[in-house]
Amino acid sequence: MSEELVPEANPVIEEEVCSVSFEIGELDGEQVLVTFTDGTITHKRHVNACFTDGSYDADATSERCKQVARGVECKIELGMFSNKASESAPEE
Repeated sequence: MSEELVPEANPVIEEEVCSVSFEIGELDGEQVLVTFTDGTITHKRHVNACFTDGSYDADATSERCKQVARGVECKIELGMFSNKASESAPEE
């Protein structure tokens, strides 16, 4: 990966979408580790980062994470994610 794709600073972005809030971690290659939280349930997963003209686009990545958060919310409602399942989430 060329150095021009790496932003100088990676601000952590926290947002709440539906009942799920999320925190976007730093850019790692072409992905960000995102922590989704709904009450006592926490789910971590990597999300593909968005790039515009070869540069990391934090706003577009946040929009992408909002889409993923909606899916996480549905899976929590269906009982697919619980505190026990989140224990095997990827490490930061």
